[in-house]
Amino acid sequence: MLESVGSVSRAQSATPPQNSGGQDYRIQRGDTLTEIADRFGTDVKTLQQLNDISNPNRIYAGQTITVPTGGKSVTVQRGDTLTEIAQENNTSVAALMKANPEIRNANQIYPGDVVRIPVGGEARVAPRVDARSTAKAPVAPTVEAKAPIAPSGPAGPTTSGQINLREFFDPAKGSRSLAAIVIGNAEGNRTPSGGFRDGYAGHIDPGNGKGNRGSFSYQHGTKGMTPGQADVAQLTKLSKLIPAYEAAVRKAGLDPSNATLATAYFDLFNQSETAAARFLNQVGDLKATGISNQSVTELRFHSFVDKNTGRRFTYEDRKGNTQVAGGGFANIARDNLKRAPTEAEVQNVIRRDQARRQNDMIPAMRAQGIIGNPVAPKAPVSPQPATGEPAQKAPVNGAKPLFGYNRGIDLPTTVVAQ
Repeated sequence: MLESVGSVSRAQSATPPQNSGGQDYRIQRGDTLTEIADRFGTDVKTLQQLNDISNPNRIYAGQTITVPTGGKSVTVQRGDTLTEIAQENNTSVAALMKANPEIRNANQIYPGDVVRIPVGGEARVAPRVDARSTAKAPVAPTVEAKAPIAPSGPAGPTTSGQINLREFFDPAKGSRSLAAIVIGNAEGNRTPSGGFRDGYAGHIDPGNGKGNRGSFSYQHGTKGMTPGQADVAQLTKLSKLIPAYEAAVRKAGLDPSNATLATAYFDLFNQSETAAARFLNQVGDLKATGISNQSVTELRFHSFVDKNTGRRFTYEDRKGNTQVAGGGFANIARDNLKRAPTEAEVQNVIRRDQARRQNDMIPAMRAQGIIGNPVAPKAPVSPQPATGEPAQKAPVNGAKPLFGYNRGIDLPTTVVAQ
């Protein structure tokens, strides 16, 4: 995991850096100076000057360098707006968006997003306003808030919930690809707006104990790989599956470009290749039920659990040994219960995890313009607050994620509608 001394929650005050140049950062295995510069909103030349680095390609794991971040970053909480964050840090929305290029829409930030506070940001002439202590509506952003920009032309996603699979999984885009953002959010390594969480740099898989890296939690020969290289490797692998996926889905009389169906299958493959194969074998069931978040989640569950017997599937591994599907879930259940789990308890973990992963891709697809926001029924008008009474903020959907499929254990099994 990345270790950032200056990263603080909004509920805390930032500790002033010990040196005048910024804060300390300890280089992790696989880091590059370019990635560090991007992460902290600076450039390679500035890092070289601050740290007397003559060759930007020669840095070492364990080495401590100074990064000019102004001493803190901010973790978005429920109900926050970019305007409030700017006001509370004596800067502007424009400066924040420049320091955080992954934020493409000033009105779309999510709980858990980490917003870097720029050094020497655009200080306001007017006194700072405590946006939390007034009942007035938040001040409009100082820049025009535009809708998320989708790729132009036929390759780009549409608001109807369809995706061009080859564009979506384009290895040339690496960590900037839509697949890396959407599936990466389900993995807990990315944010819906395209930002990076600590797990992106590397973490241990809770199911099998192996090291993961990148948006997809790639774990095959990652030694010496940067997270970006790991993303390219997994995108290359996933893109090769497209023809077989399209053929199977079309044979079932379904649309392979349907965003809900496509992301369900490829996210499942990213988690379990054998389960994904069973998903395709049963995809024809969706012809009767229709494609919805609920129906694909149920199909994901039954890619581990046989709907006819109620037992988990068995399969042969590469060594010819018989294995029970979802072994990693059994390990997670055992770790949490501190005893051997029953079959029902293991299946409960599987069901919760599949619902959690499917749900987590929705805000990312909305933020990236792949699917639209649902049309909510009109609610009765609530009485206006009395003078001086603070207005209630609408909660923001989302929760601070953990890593891998361990994240679903304590979450409700409810599947959200699109």
